Amino acid sequence: MEKTDRQILDAILQLVTVNTTELTSFRSEFNEFKAEMNEFRNKTDKRLGNLETNARQSNQKLGNIEKQMVAIGYELKDDVKQLKTRVSALESEVFS
Repeated sequence: MEKTDRQILDAILQLVTVNTTELTSFRSEFNEFKAEMNEFRNKTDKRLGNLETNARQSNQKLGNIEKQMVAIGYELKDDVKQLKTRVSALESEVFS
């Protein structure tokens, strides 16, 4: 049985309609996925920025603490040196 031109055109039109519907559905799903990925990227960028800021602030605080500890170390060293001098002077007085 030979198909008429009309039947062939109807079959082509039906395939085009089905493919167009599937393509529209795919585009819609793809656009939703793309929007979700963009939202994820934006949230991730924000979180990474916050982590970077927190790490920088922590490094600054640790640097300040380190400077204070070094200063305290020098002060203690000077105090010990002065105490040794005083003890030596007292020993000299006591034993002379």
